[in-house]
Amino acid sequence: MKYVNQVKNPHGTVVVELLSDPHFTFKNVLGADKVETQNGKIKAEIPLRGLFFLRYNLVIYSTRFSSRSSIKYVMEIADFEKPRLGELEFSVSKCWLKVRFVADLPIEIVLAKQLLKKVKTFEENFEEIITLERIKRKI
Repeated sequence: MKYVNQVKNPHGTVVVELLSDPHFTFKNVLGADKVETQNGKIKAEIPLRGLFFLRYNLVIYSTRFSSRSSIKYVMEIADFEKPRLGELEFSVSKCWLKVRFVADLPIEIVLAKQLLKKVKTFEENFEEIITLERIKRKI
């Protein structure tokens, strides 16, 4: 699965600081209900519906790389025979936010739709989510 899109960014480079926080990013972008960080490693649990609408948590282990204008989360999707990898990348400019999400998912037909729906919901509500978080953090 590969997804790339751009969203208008009226908040400028402040967005880099917010998206560098894995708790904020995984909860708002991928809908994780549990995010833990230890020694620079990130563990996120994303509730999804699998085959036959059975609920389970997709567990992702991630490492964050960031610069002044971009944030990249390199992910390993756990609990499967072969290693499944992915990337969630944000490139920030003064006017635009580019979102790139690439993942090798099991049961891709089912899971890709659910994860993409969460990413698109974040993009649709981007300005409101960032505004509320800036108020909360007093940035």
